[in-house]
Parts: sequence; C-alpha cells; structure tokens
Amino acid sequence: MVYDLTWLNYLPKERRLIRTVLVLESEWKWEQKEIDWDFHKLLVAKADLRVMVFQVPNLAAWQKAVERLNSLVCACEQSLPGDHYLLAGWIADVRRFKHCDYVYDPG
Repeated sequence: MVYDLTWLNYLPKERRLIRTVLVLESEWKWEQKEIDWDFHKLLVAKADLRVMVFQVPNLAAWQKAVERLNSLVCACEQSLPGDHYLLAGWIADVRRFKHCDYVYDPG
C-alpha cells in the first residue's frame, strides 16, 4: 500500500471496495520537509479521514507544523470542501500528543 495505514470498506460477498474510510501517514523525523513529503501523499488520497502523525521538539514547532500542513491543503488545487484531516503531533519536550481537526473550507 501507498500509506502507512489504510481502512477500507468492502461489500463482503462481492469483495468489492466501496469506500476508503481512513488513510494515515506518519513521519518521525523532526524536519518539516520530511513531514511535508509524507503529507503530500494524503493530499492525493480520497478518504473520509486523512490522518498525519508526526513528532516535533516543542509546542511552538507543533503550531508551526499544523499551520504549514493547513497551508498545503489550501494550496492544493485538488482540495475539495469538506476534506477532513486529523493532525496529531508528538511533542517531545512534554512527552505527549497534541492533535487538531482540520476541515478544508475555501469559503
């Protein structure tokens, strides 16, 4: 598969894919370019929910990463209203995850 994790929904008897429920990418290097690289895969995914899991050194870096990822969604000409992302970052200095939902609304 292209993604680190994919949830697919099939018609059981026909074994036919009916929808992609979730796609997830993760990047554990702290460099923004590495996070961006994996996030680009989510931009082309067609799924109910796209999840990006990443790690950053501190809360300021988490905020910067979230703003950057949101801007990538806005810059992608194929983004559609209602595209739903969950951004989850492991903040190393406090040793916990912080997350946020982002739903694309060009309006």
